[in-house]
Amino acid sequence: MVCFRMVKPLAEFVASLHKNRVDDRNLQGHCQTLINGDTVKILVDFYEEGQYGLDIYTRESSPAALNGGKQLLTHCCKYLVNVRM
Repeated sequence: MVCFRMVKPLAEFVASLHKNRVDDRNLQGHCQTLINGDTVKILVDFYEEGQYGLDIYTRESSPAALNGGKQLLTHCCKYLVNVRM
């Protein structure tokens, strides 16, 4: 689990899990984002041993973030996780 505290309100968090030789679409259901007040928790289900990349993106709720009518996701951080079971 990864926890963050928001210093300003954000409209959306997106977590994306990656693993070598595994299609990213097969890993989509293994990340869950929970927001409670100003705390964001990202739960990850690592289904097998190996090295994973976890990318976290955010979307601002401010109108200043608009680009041609579309809000863009901003890459927030990246984790490299070694899983042993």
